[in-house]
Amino acid sequence: MLEKNFKEKIIQIFSEGINQYFAEESACRADISSSLISLDAPKEKLHGDITSNIAMVLAKQVKANPVILAQHISEKIKKIFNQRSDINSFIDGIEVKGAFINLWLSDKYYENILLEIFKNKEKFGQNSDFGGKRVNIEFVSANPTGPLTIAHARQAAIGDALARILKFNGYDVTTEYYLNDCGRQINMLGKSLEIRYRNLCGKEDSLPEDGYVGEYVIDIAKEIKEKHGEMFLEETEKTSNFFRKYAVESIMNLIRKDLEDFRVHFDVWTSQAEFEERKIVERTLEELEKAGYLYEQDGAKWFKSTAFGDDKDRVVRKSDGSYTYLAPDIAYHKDKYLRKFEKIIDLLGPDHHGYINRMKAAVSAMGYDKSSIDILIVQLATLLRNGVAVSMSTRRAEFISLREIIEEIGVDVARLIFLMRRRDSHLDFEFEVAKKEATDRKDCT
Repeated sequence: MLEKNFKEKIIQIFSEGINQYFAEESACRADISSSLISLDAPKEKLHGDITSNIAMVLAKQVKANPVILAQHISEKIKKIFNQRSDINSFIDGIEVKGAFINLWLSDKYYENILLEIFKNKEKFGQNSDFGGKRVNIEFVSANPTGPLTIAHARQAAIGDALARILKFNGYDVTTEYYLNDCGRQINMLGKSLEIRYRNLCGKEDSLPEDGYVGEYVIDIAKEIKEKHGEMFLEETEKTSNFFRKYAVESIMNLIRKDLEDFRVHFDVWTSQAEFEERKIVERTLEELEKAGYLYEQDGAKWFKSTAFGDDKDRVVRKSDGSYTYLAPDIAYHKDKYLRKFEKIIDLLGPDHHGYINRMKAAVSAMGYDKSSIDILIVQLATLLRNGVAVSMSTRRAEFISLREIIEEIGVDVARLIFLMRRRDSHLDFEFEVAKKEATDRKDCT
C-alpha cells in the first residue's frame, strides 16, 4: 500500500535532516521552514525522479558552498530514510548532482501505484479534502479579432485540464472567458469589415495599414451583403457601430464552436464592453482613489502599485481620459471577488510576466489576500512545417487555426501534444509530424 501524503513525508524528512545538520555540525544558523523545500521533476531523467534545490536556497542564507552543503544535508537525509520503514522501500537512491539533491523511486513505488490504479480505477488520485472551495479559472480569453490559433489551442488544453483536475479533487470550479471586446483593435476590426463590405458593393475603398486582411473578414462581409444588400453603405457612426458589433458577434460564434469541438467548456463569458457600460471600471477606480492608492501626474491617473511590491507605479487612466488595459482588468478581478470566489487563477501568455506583480498589487489594494490569486504563464507554441518555424499573425492572416488542428490532426492527438510539455516551457508543434501521429492512431483503431 502506497503511503498517503508521500510528498509531504519526503519534505518532512528533508526538514528533519536539514535541522539535524545545522544543530549538530554547523556553526551557522538558517531560517528553516518546510515551505522553503520544493520537490520537482528533473528536466533530465538521468538526474532521478525527484530533485530539490534546497541546498542552494539555504547556501544564500548562511553564505556556504551550495555543493558541499547539499552533500552534508543528503547524508543526514539518507540516515533518516533508512530509519523510516514506512517510506524507505519506495526510495531507491539519493544522490547529489551539483547543488541538487536527487531521489530515485523504487520499483516497489511503481508497483504500488499500479495496484492503487487497479483498485480505485477512475477514482485513482481523487482527493476530497477541499470541500467545494470556489475557484475561478480564466483562460484563452483571446481578443475576438479572428479565429483561435495554435497558441490559443495550447492554453485551451492546459486550462481545461487544470479545471478538470480541480473538479476531480473536490473544488467548485467556474471556467471563464474574458472578452476584450472594445478598444482600438476592435474598432480596427469593425473598420476592416466595413471596407470589405463596401468592396463587395463595388466601392474601391482600401484597408487601413493596420487592417485585418484575413479571408474570414471577407466571409463575414459576404454574409452581411446577402442578408442586408447595400443598406449599410452610408458611412455614419451608426453603421460603424453595426460593423463593429457584427464582427465581434460573428467571430465569437466561431470561437465558441471551435472550443466546443475541442471539448473545452466555459461556464461564464464576460464582456469588457459591458463592464465599461455599467461604469464598473469607473467605480473601482473611485474606490482605489478614496483608499489613497491613486494619484495624478502629467494629466494621467496612476495606481500606487509600488506600495504593494511592484517595481513601479502604473497608469490606469491616460491624459486623454481613456483607460489603460490595467484599469478594466482591476475592475474585472474585483468583480470575481464580489462573486465570492476564494481562489482566482489566470492563465496568460508569455508577454504577461510583468502583469503578475501589478495585479497582485491591485488585489492587495482592494483588500484581498494576494495569495488568493495565481497568475500562470503559458509559453507559446511555435508552429513548424518540415522543421521550419512559421510566422504567425492574426492581423496578417498568417496562422494555423484551432479549426485546422481539429480537422487535420484531431482533438485527442492535439490535446496530448499540448499537454506533453510543462506550461512554462516553449513548445515546438511540428504540424506534419502531428498529422502523421493522428493518421497512425486511426490506422490502429
